Amino acid sequence: MIKLILLILLITFAFCVLHPVTTVEGVKSKDDKQCREYECKQPTVSDPNLKVELIHQWNGTVSSMAFLGHDILILDKNNGTVNSIINGNIVDTPLLDVNVANKRERGLLGISVPHSNNNTKHVYLYYTESKNTDGSDICSDATGRYLCEPGTEPLGNRLYRYELAGTKFVNPKLLLNLPVTPGPAHNGGVIQIGPDNNIYVTIGDLNNKKQL
Repeated sequence: MIKLILLILLITFAFCVLHPVTTVEGVKSKDDKQCREYECKQPTVSDPNLKVELIHQWNGTVSSMAFLGHDILILDKNNGTVNSIINGNIVDTPLLDVNVANKRERGLLGISVPHSNNNTKHVYLYYTESKNTDGSDICSDATGRYLCEPGTEPLGNRLYRYELAGTKFVNPKLLLNLPVTPGPAHNGGVIQIGPDNNIYVTIGDLNNKKQL
């Protein structure tokens, strides 16, 4: 049985992965002043035996991804959906849609799919669960700190275990309920299953400062 270990690492969740994924197709030229570096920079491959191949161009706000056999599971940070790509094609109906608080680095943040030795396939998700709809947390940085209005706070940063039944995630089990304060910045969410078969989760430092 998989045991659970909480690894509290005060690390910053990489901001660049929270941007929409932009591929080499249709990007702006380097001469375009609106073009940002991560959009224009072409992939560099050092190993001549490897190649870069476009599988799908995603227009959402990707926070993480995982493989389920040959299929790809993609998390949309702000919308709280788990989407699947099969044979290069996005499936119209998400596998799961949860309500997430999504200010700054909050949202649907982490996924891990362990190897299964039985007929039950488990999937682990880490997300900032909202009391209401997506993005219902109201936060302002007018004072130089991200302050969220009372009553709009999320339920928590939560680690869930789901079962995959066909094309749906079912039977959610709450494993961890972690803080969302002092602020919405520098949220973690990465999940890894170690060689010891334990689950490791990063929570970030939950910063509320506008600038560090």
